[in-house]
Amino acid sequence: QQDPNNDVSTVGGGMYFSGHNIISATLADLKEEMASAETVVWSGESAGGMGCFNTLDYVSDTLPNALVVGLPVGGFYFSNEWPYSGTAEYPTDESYIPWTFSDLADYKKLWDAFVPPRCLKDQSQANSHKCLLAEGLYPSLQSPVFVVEAQTDEVVMPLHDGLPSIWADS
Repeated sequence: QQDPNNDVSTVGGGMYFSGHNIISATLADLKEEMASAETVVWSGESAGGMGCFNTLDYVSDTLPNALVVGLPVGGFYFSNEWPYSGTAEYPTDESYIPWTFSDLADYKKLWDAFVPPRCLKDQSQANSHKCLLAEGLYPSLQSPVFVVEAQTDEVVMPLHDGLPSIWADS
């Protein structure tokens, strides 16, 4: 449910971020069909992999008769407190997006992000933004999860780590 104190016209630039609301509504709509499910594989890729981590226990709690297992692909993002900057003080690539825990506090507000209750219990309210990343969320997960992650990622490395993009089109 969207936070009424989060004025989307100023905080979200006129955009609504409703991933968790969509998942909740979809599961409610499929409640009868999913009632007899024995096993559910919950997956997503990249940002969807982040969402897979974030919503895995919620889905499992919503489908108590099924074994819900997570399969996030490329979603084990981590905070990058020390991005690569070469000889510059800060990454200079124009596509660089800061991805530190302090930046995540701002993103959490922008996204009006869902925070998994078990992770929130482990973190203080002031640190609830740490639950947005697998790095902070993983210890609180109760559902089984199989993580698929590449050692290098052509999106994450330049976008969040500040590394020069060697994959750019010539």
